[in-house]
Amino acid sequence: MNRISTPQKLAALAFLLGFFALIIGSPSDNRHLKINAKEISLEIRNEKNIVQPVELADWIIKGKVDFIVLDVRNENKFNEYHIPGAMNVSSESVLEAGLMKNDKILIYGDDDILTAEAWFLLKSAGYKNVYILKGGMKGWQESVLYPTLKADASEEEKTEFEKMKQVSFYFGGEPRIASGDNGIVSVTRPKNQKSLPKLTLPAVNMNKAKGKKREGC
Repeated sequence: MNRISTPQKLAALAFLLGFFALIIGSPSDNRHLKINAKEISLEIRNEKNIVQPVELADWIIKGKVDFIVLDVRNENKFNEYHIPGAMNVSSESVLEAGLMKNDKILIYGDDDILTAEAWFLLKSAGYKNVYILKGGMKGWQESVLYPTLKADASEEEKTEFEKMKQVSFYFGGEPRIASGDNGIVSVTRPKNQKSLPKLTLPAVNMNKAKGKKREGC
C-alpha cells in the first residue's frame, strides 16, 4: 500500500473533524465553528499550509519574529526537547491560547491527528495564517538535528550536506554520514571551526501569551 502524503492526511482528517464539528457544535456556543470547506480544501490541495523543517530553521537562525510555533505534544515530551521558541499547547486548547487572528502560526507534534486537529480548529475559527511543520518533530530531527549523508550521495547532495552540518551544529544537533556497510558515523564539530553558535532561545512564556488581547471573531 502506498504511503499517504501529508496533504492527503490533512484532507481526510479535516473532513472528519469538520463532520463532527457540524454534528456536535452548538449554535449557542460562542466558539461554534464556521467552516469554509472550499477554502480549507484549496489550502490542503495546494500545500500552502505546509512548512519544511529546513525553512523553519532558516527563519529561526535569521531571527525572524513574525511567527508563533505551537508544540501540541504532551508536556513531558515538550520539556524533554522542543523547537527553540515554541510554546506548548494541547490541540484541543488552541482557541484558548491567547493567539490573535492575524498571528502567523506554525503547528507541529508527533501525531498527525492532533496536529491536524489544532490546525483545523484555528482555521475554522477564522485564523488565516496557520501552517503545519512537515513531518512534525520527526521531520525536524531528520532534516535539522540529525541530517544524514547517504553512502552513494551525489556531489550536489554532498554540497547540501555541508550546509546542513552548520545548521545542525547551530541547533545542537549531530549530523551523520552513512557508510557502505549500513553503518552511521556521527560528525564531530572541529574545535577550531568557525561556525554558527549553538542556539539557546527560551520557550514562549505561556502566561504572557495568554495575556494577549484577543481579537474579535
